[in-house]
Amino acid sequence: MKKHFIFLAINVFVISCLHANPVALPDTTNQKKDLVVTLKVLNESQIMITVKNVSKKSIQAYSHVKSDETHYDYFEIEAITPDNDRMYFSLYGERDKSAPVIVTLKPDESFSHTIDFVQWAERSINKETLKRAGLNYLPHGIKIRAKYLNSPCDNCSEALKAVWTGYVYSEWVDF
Repeated sequence: MKKHFIFLAINVFVISCLHANPVALPDTTNQKKDLVVTLKVLNESQIMITVKNVSKKSIQAYSHVKSDETHYDYFEIEAITPDNDRMYFSLYGERDKSAPVIVTLKPDESFSHTIDFVQWAERSINKETLKRAGLNYLPHGIKIRAKYLNSPCDNCSEALKAVWTGYVYSEWVDF
């Protein structure tokens, strides 16, 4: 009886592992509830990301980073291919000088960014992401979602410590 139980337990474990999703999903259960991120596909290249304050108090939030061009250090795009491969794209690049832009969002206020996602996906910072997926360019027919995030800063000024920290995801959209 004992041998049969061990054999059955091992088989259940092996079978459950075989059917498990091979890609670990990010934890979305601990998302902050005071900001909401929406993602809209505008055309075959551009997306719009909107961050909205849905709380009852004003929130200071990072919008973007000002440089020679606008960088979006506080955003990440997650993509799923039709083959269920996951890719993560950064929206920042190399720069000599930069300054973070902080906005104050009153309740129900938002800010938006229109981003050429195809251009960002094919930049040097994301080339390795495409290569790992066996791609040379960003394919269409994928699902994407945006993540807005800011990690707590222990060694920064009091003013920067007041900036919102946490992460929130948009819903998935077809690209």
